[in-house]
Amino acid sequence: MSCHAMSSAGIKKHRIMYDVLRNRLRKYEGVSDIVSAMVN
Repeated sequence: MSCHAMSSAGIKKHRIMYDVLRNRLRKYEGVSDIVSAMVN
């Protein structure tokens, strides 16, 4: 039972980290799009 709780908590942590990374990538993609638009 404790192992299952640990695994679910780990998945939740990974999901939060994944959401944060995805949001940062989305912001970075937006910035890179603006930069490329300015260069072009």
